[in-house]
Amino acid sequence: MLLPINIMATTNRSVFSDIDGSEYYANSAIFLESNDIMKGYPDGSFGPQKSVTRSEMAALVCRISGLEHIANVKKGPTSFYDVPQTHWASGYIVAAAERNIISGDGNGYFRPEDTVLFEEAVKMVVSALGLCDNITPDLSDWSAPYIKIAEENNSLYYV
Repeated sequence: MLLPINIMATTNRSVFSDIDGSEYYANSAIFLESNDIMKGYPDGSFGPQKSVTRSEMAALVCRISGLEHIANVKKGPTSFYDVPQTHWASGYIVAAAERNIISGDGNGYFRPEDTVLFEEAVKMVVSALGLCDNITPDLSDWSAPYIKIAEENNSLYYV
């Protein structure tokens, strides 16, 4: 379930230090911030030129899915070797993993600081939307069924 969002929350003023309001993405950034989906970096920046990491994507999907409160409670130990309990996104990663929104690499690692690939982001969004109940894994291309379902449900809009 996706949270209802305030579609009237866009304006040309920005709360981020690196957005002055004239950028083509300014309203989107402000919209995401005003709906508590993206919070920016500790220095007050939005980081529009930065790549999104796997841990950041887990946080975004949890926030969009209304799992923020669960993620706050779950902060701590994870089942992934490379996500210490002190990692800023440990609660999001645990909450998303428990709901099969995310998974690791099959070897016990999540790779939280790796850039999220398009296919991985699609899988997370499709899973968060609850659209993957009937997916049969395709060993030759694991992402193909997720992309197909995303296309069929117009869910690529969310990625």
